[in-house]
Amino acid sequence: MGLRGRWIYRSRYHFFGLNHDSTIDHIQTVKNYILTEVFDCVYYGKISFSDAYNMPLYIRKWWIQQISKENEKRINQQKQDMEKQQRINQQHNKR
Repeated sequence: MGLRGRWIYRSRYHFFGLNHDSTIDHIQTVKNYILTEVFDCVYYGKISFSDAYNMPLYIRKWWIQQISKENEKRINQQKQDMEKQQRINQQHNKR
């Protein structure tokens, strides 16, 4: 029995894997994640967009972790300074 003409696929899709909509959503999610990392490096790390975008992934992740650690230190220091100032103000008001 010979096959003539076109092959008829039983599936709506002619390949194995994700459907078209899922693939686009996944790609958009990944792009958004990468661009968020690049933005963080540029905005908080004060480096250029091209440097952040072309940075190897492990270095970019390390860079973001360091930015996060420094930001936490800054926030904690601000809280301590604010609490210290409040204590000084309370002592001054008692006089």
